[in-house]
Amino acid sequence: MVKQTSSEALDSRRPTDAGPIALEQALVPGVESASPGTGHDRRGIITDFAFLGQVTFDKDAKPTTDLRAVLFTAVVHDTNGNGQFGYHDEETLLVGDGAGNGLHAINPPGTQVERMRYDPLDNTLYLLLIADTNGDTRFTQADTSQPYAYTLGDDGLAQPMVDADLIERAESLLR
Repeated sequence: MVKQTSSEALDSRRPTDAGPIALEQALVPGVESASPGTGHDRRGIITDFAFLGQVTFDKDAKPTTDLRAVLFTAVVHDTNGNGQFGYHDEETLLVGDGAGNGLHAINPPGTQVERMRYDPLDNTLYLLLIADTNGDTRFTQADTSQPYAYTLGDDGLAQPMVDADLIERAESLLR
């Protein structure tokens, strides 16, 4: 994963007269905005971002980067109902192709990313997603996490790597 500067650095470069822009245009200027009604055609708080790719070297040791995806986490909903976007609200993981097109959420609603790793050999993003399982509108250690996988280029959501029946069985055996 090729990591870029933090969201705080983005804020320092933003013009003071900046008006509303779609989230994806904040990171990839000139990219087409998400389709209306997708939930990502409004403002939000970008909390982190990365460019996924692979660096290869030719016979002269000249590097070439194959940018496979742009991804970032953003708060786009006031999930705790306090009237503000903040660190206690759910973060959505948005993924687009290497040029930033096709941006869409890949974590299911009610979850957010705890950890993630990209495997370039199978072009898959492995995620540990946490859900607000205790219903306190916060994501804490008291909540349950589950592994998911997302193949870059898919249009849908990341998929659980362990089915619900197996989780329930394991939890009942471990009580």
